[in-house]
Amino acid sequence: MKEKKEIIIIIAAVIAISIALSASSCEFGNSATENEDTAQIIAFESRKEYIWQVHIIKADGTGLQDVSNNDHDEGNVSWSPDGRKLTFVSNRNGYFQIYTMDMEDKKIVNITDNDFDNFSSSWSPDGEKIAFESIREEDWQIYVMDADGSNQINISENDYLNWHPSWSPEGDKIAFESRRYMVEEDYGQRQIYVMDADGSKQINISDNDFIDRHPSWSPDGDKIAFTSYRDGRYQIYVMDADGSNQENISKNDHDDWHPSWSPDGDKIAFTSSREGHYQIFVMDSDGSNQQNITNSDKDSCCPAWSP
Repeated sequence: MKEKKEIIIIIAAVIAISIALSASSCEFGNSATENEDTAQIIAFESRKEYIWQVHIIKADGTGLQDVSNNDHDEGNVSWSPDGRKLTFVSNRNGYFQIYTMDMEDKKIVNITDNDFDNFSSSWSPDGEKIAFESIREEDWQIYVMDADGSNQINISENDYLNWHPSWSPEGDKIAFESRRYMVEEDYGQRQIYVMDADGSKQINISDNDFIDRHPSWSPDGDKIAFTSYRDGRYQIYVMDADGSNQENISKNDHDDWHPSWSPDGDKIAFTSSREGHYQIFVMDSDGSNQQNITNSDKDSCCPAWSP
């Protein structure tokens, strides 16, 4: 009888542990170090009435959540390397500022906190710094700051327009788009550049007569996905990190832009206009198996895949 009671107690303990583990695995938005399922979470911005709000969704299209839920325009999302924080842009103080949101307690902090517009954050792979674009010296420039917002430094420091930084996985380089490649008087096409993380050695790697935007470094550092306007529409292209072997991988008759790699490098999320509204799609890294994961009658844009 004593042995039977002990068996019942053991079974009850196992069931209790299983329930606890199951509950924790269903918790949406924990850090990637605590829950491997966060590697399948995509953040993006979606239109809600007349404003844009930050949402998260699983890569299979389930678990949609509005994490902004306020009356201000918010978007331009990026994840910290450990998946614990989400940076986004909001105009809640009048200017577009970069905020961090703790994905566990939802605490929000304005980290740029200035009287200028700031966009397009990208975390360094060690989580210590954030690159971003800001217009505070007449032209859009690429800045780097500490993860708490301190020590904001202009690293692009040129007379051109610069946007959308993307930090390399090794942390030594930053890809970005810049308009300085002149094709006619007073107009320059946006091209993909790469510079060292201190802003030196700025090199045009896409180097063509088209518009190239939104660079996104692959997790292994070997490739860069980007948006390019060729053949009369925006498409998702991939090239080697030195700019060679540029290839259209989305290949359709609609506009596709703003790619973001999955943490294992097997898939790419992107925005597409092919179904009437802008929607978030996911495809294999070679461009196959393109699937709409938002499936909404509201516009959605600019995905960022969680680590």
